[in-house]
Amino acid sequence: MADAVLIMQTIGNPDKYSLTSLGEKNADVDEVGNGVTNKNALAIQQYKLGLVDILPVQNR
Repeated sequence: MADAVLIMQTIGNPDKYSLTSLGEKNADVDEVGNGVTNKNALAIQQYKLGLVDILPVQNR
């Protein structure tokens, strides 16, 4: 869940929080290639809850 929180913090307050280039690549788990968005944080939360079987999310 910390990963999802960091993604949201990075989106909400980019002056204070940031991801490394590897972190951005690893965080891009939904619509891969579209960058890090709140949909990535949601996908991670869904994975942790068992609603998604594998990351990156396939065929949504």
